Amino acid sequence: MITSFSTTTASTYPIRNAILIPSDGERFVVKYIPGFERNIVIMVDESVYGKRFLSFENLKPVQKARRQYEASPDNESFREEYLKALQDFVNDPINATDTLNLYQLREIIHSINENR
Repeated sequence: MITSFSTTTASTYPIRNAILIPSDGERFVVKYIPGFERNIVIMVDESVYGKRFLSFENLKPVQKARRQYEASPDNESFREEYLKALQDFVNDPINATDTLNLYQLREIIHSINENR
């Protein structure tokens, strides 16, 4: 189905405190009631752009923990927090399409565990 909408008429699910409207030309998943096709809801978490957004958001705790760890690499608490953040990201299926970060983060986990 081809349709159009504006940022003032689009509905997204799940509701977040962010504007998550797909870019022009971006494919995305919608739900609608048959007979009322113009009344669509964009299923953000089921769409590629939404999954990229979630993966980006999931990197924030990793980045915070990395900064702490880099500031004091001998601090066991910081190392454990960093390892946990790395493992949480790697194990979260939402991040499965972020192959570059997954590869890099697995290498970091391996490196930290080797240097214990």
